[in-house]
Amino acid sequence: MEPDAGHRRVVKKKEKAPDPPCLVVRVTSIRKRLLDWDNLCVKPLVDGLRYAGLIPDDRPEICKIEVRQRKTEAGEEEATEVEIITED
Repeated sequence: MEPDAGHRRVVKKKEKAPDPPCLVVRVTSIRKRLLDWDNLCVKPLVDGLRYAGLIPDDRPEICKIEVRQRKTEAGEEEATEVEIITED
């Protein structure tokens, strides 16, 4: 007797979606006086980028976050620069 093939469930293998490109978020703090590294917090800024849809996620396997700081040059305003770079 042959098995009844009509009642078996056929499960197709789900194809894995391609990994999103690796992103680098580079935050540069430009200040008259440099901060201690533990006071230079960029988490709210990176979360804002995610909520705004500028980056898909901030998980380490998707997004590398670089934090830098430098002193202002003569006549330069204090600022925070944010760069979003796609690594291929």
